[in-house]
Amino acid sequence: MLQQVFNTLIAASIYALFAMGYALVFGVLDILNLAHGAIFMCGAFAAVQAVLGWHWPLLLALPFGSSWAGLLGVVLDLVAVAPLTTRGGDFPDPVDQHHRGGHRVSKTSPSAPSDRMRMASHSALFRPVLSTSGTP
Repeated sequence: MLQQVFNTLIAASIYALFAMGYALVFGVLDILNLAHGAIFMCGAFAAVQAVLGWHWPLLLALPFGSSWAGLLGVVLDLVAVAPLTTRGGDFPDPVDQHHRGGHRVSKTSPSAPSDRMRMASHSALFRPVLSTSGTP
């Protein structure tokens, strides 16, 4: 019985860690990044490979798996998340739009840095990038 309680607490803490990660990333970047579970799994598989395949001691394989997951997270951020947050544009923010009389009114000049980041990230998600070179 005590072992089941311990297993439940461990599983619940892992779920809470994932939920806090999703909430933190979405709260800061306004981008829903669902790759936390995949990164966690790749780090775990790297540690398992180090122990079973390469016969490393467990105390060396765990930091290896964590480092592998961290490196994968950095690469994923550089390849997938950063282009969304830096793409930007002069598009209205879909979250802060107000509908008045059938016309869409939105903020055109964000006041705070967080507003500018939110506008850039949402416009990058929902609108195409327009060319400013003069050629269509």
